[in-house]
Amino acid sequence: MLVRIRYKESPYFRISNISVIGSFNNYEAEQGIMQREAGGWFIDVSLNPGNYIYKFLINGEVQLTDPLSNIYETDNAGNVWSVIIIDDEDQRLYDNNQYELTLDEYLLSGKIVEVEEQTAVSKKQFNLSLDEKIVARFGFPNVTGLHEVTLFWFMPDGTLYSYAQNSLFQEYEKTPIYLWFWISLYEIKVEGFEGVWTIKLFVDGNYVLEDQMTINSGVIYQRYGSYYGIKA
Repeated sequence: MLVRIRYKESPYFRISNISVIGSFNNYEAEQGIMQREAGGWFIDVSLNPGNYIYKFLINGEVQLTDPLSNIYETDNAGNVWSVIIIDDEDQRLYDNNQYELTLDEYLLSGKIVEVEEQTAVSKKQFNLSLDEKIVARFGFPNVTGLHEVTLFWFMPDGTLYSYAQNSLFQEYEKTPIYLWFWISLYEIKVEGFEGVWTIKLFVDGNYVLEDQMTINSGVIYQRYGSYYGIKA
């Protein structure tokens, strides 16, 4: 069966090249290079009956699940993959169940803030002399099914600094789930890091939200309730 896999262009992520990697091409990006089309990219793959897992490899470094897929599974390392199932009649199967994921809480801070800390307030200014890390906390009150959550950290010039992924899964119960993502400020060794950074949250390959914060390296001290900055 010939299956067309598409990726829709997004204004929230700059793409210079994109491939599909999966069990049907030995996870080799060169075998899954997608072609440009109006509004995105596509590739046609010929599949025999069976189950296949795949992801998009974007700009040679970022792996995302397919936003158009509705079947996912995890590997032994806990990574989430999109799934294509072809039955013996050479038809593609889909999951008709409706799954839910709701985000209702987001907090940015200089430490890991536990859920019980009700008075925590989001912080937008960070300093290498005072803060060890930047931590983003997300609260999901309603989760059913399997989902991939990805957070990207972009430097002031738009360069991707790092990204991290986690999976969310609940089959029946709708109990709140919290995820924490962070970067260590002590480990930032790149030029041009000072300025306004951007984080972007994706769920199942779809853009959800973004926020900005400022990072600087000036030595800051407090006097009579006012802040003074000294350039390091």
